[in-house]
Amino acid sequence: MTYKKTMILAALAALVLLLAGCAAHCATDDTLVLTALAKFPEKAVPVEEAALEEPVEEPRPELIVRWSVDDTGLLTLMWNDDGSGEYTVTRTARGETRTVAAVSGSETRMCTVALPDVNGEYFFTVTGDSEERAVEVPIKNGMIVEDAVLRCYKNGEPVKNADVNGLRFNENGIYTSGDKALDNVVTAILRQVTEQGMSRLEMFRAAYDWIVENYEYETIRFPDTEKDGWQIAYTKDLIATRKGNCFSYAAATAMFAKALGFDARTVYGSCNQTYEWCDHCWTEVTVNGTALLCDAEMEGVFSANRDFGWKLFMREFGTTPTQYIAY
Repeated sequence: MTYKKTMILAALAALVLLLAGCAAHCATDDTLVLTALAKFPEKAVPVEEAALEEPVEEPRPELIVRWSVDDTGLLTLMWNDDGSGEYTVTRTARGETRTVAAVSGSETRMCTVALPDVNGEYFFTVTGDSEERAVEVPIKNGMIVEDAVLRCYKNGEPVKNADVNGLRFNENGIYTSGDKALDNVVTAILRQVTEQGMSRLEMFRAAYDWIVENYEYETIRFPDTEKDGWQIAYTKDLIATRKGNCFSYAAATAMFAKALGFDARTVYGSCNQTYEWCDHCWTEVTVNGTALLCDAEMEGVFSANRDFGWKLFMREFGTTPTQYIAY
């Protein structure tokens, strides 16, 4: 082989090696590119769909009302800005609703009104730009019976550890006779004989009728009426034995009346039963300064045994067949 041919063959071999190296290098670059792309997949959200999304509207805040009552009986209502702009304040008492204030603007969101002279529960309502935006504020005042339990409220707050019109309210704001056992029994009977929605007077009438219809007369000793506490003992004995005398009937009537918020007391004196005067005990309940008669023993025993049909519940003195003189 000549020198010239040898040089040509060597050049060809070098060219082949160069081309092979380039091919291998290109293959490696392509693999790296594909691997890198695999780590960043394309997003599947089209641009057109993203452009159609609507902004979410922020919900309006809830209407919240706070209130307070000062010592003079002025009620202050305050509320937040719920976006209504205009607000109406109404009062509902004894089934009647009236507007007491109209408030406009977002700066002033309060009003002050005088509490009505209403014994019971009533409501103030703050209403925004729709009936759905209304908040009711219940206010309680005076003697209120809730689940056969008596409480007294002043300016919306329960009276605690205090006496009101001769009635004692304990640390929980509940009336007590001073005898827990008697309180529990009286409450249990009231729950049995009364219904939801009754007025206090209707509850008292139901308790009075219970005494008239469920107890019998029995001749027992007279109590020492000069000593405190005899009414509790005679009431407990009447309920336990279902028997008692006029002092028992009068004491029980007074105890139920007090448990319902009435100003009641027992009176020892003389009664004319139509044909003779005799020692007797009855109950007086004072309403708006007037003493009214309740005589469960005379109605449930004396009158019932003779079919007289006397009705002696909350009667004015001088309007009944019987006559009374207190000792």
